[in-house]
Amino acid sequence: MFLKPKPEIPSRLIKFSKFHIAILFFIPAMLAFTGNNITISDFDAKVSEDNEILVVWAAENEGDIDEYELHRKMPQDSEFRFVDTKDPQPSMGRVEYEYLDRSVFKSQTKGEQVVYKLKARMNNGNVDVVGQTDVHYTSSGVRRTWGSIKRMFQ
Repeated sequence: MFLKPKPEIPSRLIKFSKFHIAILFFIPAMLAFTGNNITISDFDAKVSEDNEILVVWAAENEGDIDEYELHRKMPQDSEFRFVDTKDPQPSMGRVEYEYLDRSVFKSQTKGEQVVYKLKARMNNGNVDVVGQTDVHYTSSGVRRTWGSIKRMFQ
């Protein structure tokens, strides 16, 4: 019985493969610790009874967030405009946020799309878009003005 000798594997290939294995485990581990693991759910916008827009969202895993930025784009706008900021609320679970947009005003009676974009400004300076939603909004200038006048005398 003759045994075939095993072919000798060059040592440079062994070092090369160990290097790749180390890289394959090191990079995902680093990303797990430095990544933005924020979870946004239920990001939505609705027209309220007072004909204003209520923007709501819920968040989990907010540890690295410095603040949320809400931006709005109306049909006549070429880009999103800053609306408001919200500071994160320290919590171990789900946190709900809301913003009542009272500054949307139109004189047209047809429904137009209003788009909201939610950004998270992280502690490391990065800004990530974490959500986008839209709502079709209809308001008449008369109704809006009359509602504002009524509220002044209540």
